[in-house]
Amino acid sequence: MSRESVPISSLRKLERPAGYPNGRVRQPDEPVPSQAADPAGASLARKIRQQLPLRELFAAVAMDSLEGARRAIGQGADPNAIVGVEQRFPLASAVLANRSAMVRLLLRAGADPSQRDAAGRTPLIMSASVGSAEIAKALLACGAAVDAYDHQGTTALMEAARNRHGELVRLLIRHGGLPDRQ
Repeated sequence: MSRESVPISSLRKLERPAGYPNGRVRQPDEPVPSQAADPAGASLARKIRQQLPLRELFAAVAMDSLEGARRAIGQGADPNAIVGVEQRFPLASAVLANRSAMVRLLLRAGADPSQRDAAGRTPLIMSASVGSAEIAKALLACGAAVDAYDHQGTTALMEAARNRHGELVRLLIRHGGLPDRQ
């Protein structure tokens, strides 16, 4: 059967978009009929919109953009939000990247200085691994527990000593860090 033998009216039916009468074309801002009354789709879109400030906060921390972090927090990003399998949070990202100004900004915004990642590490333990006395001072000033330990029993003082960060070891001892955890 060649194309010439098919009635033209049947070709027009094949060319019409599904779900629209009379072959009307959907406008760009018009919802697709199967999704128009989809409350699950609407709730998914709402969840994505709510996550945008948090994504912006993580991006600002990664790029060391204080202005971007302020904007994201102003739009509702939670500085204590935990994401991913590693249970990463903005303060942990800032500490591990050795970004002291970002750490201070997050602490002022309400970040918990004793929050833990999946390995049980606190920001103070993380600061001991990167050797930042400046970040450790900021965390201690905001109430970070000096003798908190991770899932392997390592404290910030142990981590600082292991990595030979002498200034940090002295700082932690001055703040009550004990050489032997009991």
